[in-house]
Amino acid sequence: MKVFKNAAVLLLSSMLSVSAFSPSRTAAPTVSKGRAAFINEPSLKTPSTTALNMGMFDRNDEEVFGQEKIISCLPYILPLMDGDKFGRYIYMRFPPLHVLEQIFLGPLVRIDQAVPFFGFGLFLVLALGGRNPELSRSIRFNVQQAILIDIALIFPELIGSAMSKSTPMYLVEPCTNFVFYAYAAACGYSIFSNLTGKTPKGIPIISEAAERAVGPF
Repeated sequence: MKVFKNAAVLLLSSMLSVSAFSPSRTAAPTVSKGRAAFINEPSLKTPSTTALNMGMFDRNDEEVFGQEKIISCLPYILPLMDGDKFGRYIYMRFPPLHVLEQIFLGPLVRIDQAVPFFGFGLFLVLALGGRNPELSRSIRFNVQQAILIDIALIFPELIGSAMSKSTPMYLVEPCTNFVFYAYAAACGYSIFSNLTGKTPKGIPIISEAAERAVGPF
């Protein structure tokens, strides 16, 4: 079941996020009789209008306002839930951290284990609902970024399942811990940035892909 879920997520993500890695298209100017025929022509834009538009997009693009600070954090439940298993060795060595994990993530992890395809259903909700143009750009960006973090977790999971059981523990444990540190840092950074009103665009590769998937608006 886990293999089927991973394969389905990879297939769906390749279908939905193909635009994230494709080059952006530049629309050619068209001739019209109206006043706004060449309104998007760079040569006809005045400096004041360009500065105004840049200021508007910079403000909306970078800042997170009001209740969006909380809503933008919710998509990261998916990667936090799916990547929780990579912290098993850290939880063994730091019991207080395991207690916190049981309080905040334990219920969701147990639901995921008890309900078939719960994680895949949550992935579908984010992948399809996150493209709703009625949502603000900051929310759509965080949805795409959370999905990409979750997809990135599939690859170490596949590598781990392909490894032999006789693999030395001095190799398994540090590699597993590294994955946990990486995904936990990405999710923690994103949640902290949203709560402080800043769009989390500092994750290498993933943030750029999420930016392209969302588009300019």
